[in-house]
Amino acid sequence: MAMPAKTTKAVKPTKMTCEEFLSYDEVTRPQIVFLSAGLKGNGKAKDPVVDADRINTLVPGVIEDCRAEPKSSFWQKLKARL
Repeated sequence: MAMPAKTTKAVKPTKMTCEEFLSYDEVTRPQIVFLSAGLKGNGKAKDPVVDADRINTLVPGVIEDCRAEPKSSFWQKLKARL
């Protein structure tokens, strides 16, 4: 018998809480930061070029900030670090 496909919810970085961000695994968090760093406040792409090395330094800082305030906005924490 075939297993049903795993349901994934859409990631909306501008509306995500830190708690939601932290619920993702260690592989997915950098992907979320990478994709989010290329967005403007309205969720539209601003610059398709994002420095991967910069992402590697952003992720631990955003995780730290979000752990300190899990109910706060992931988007605001990321913007503060950018």
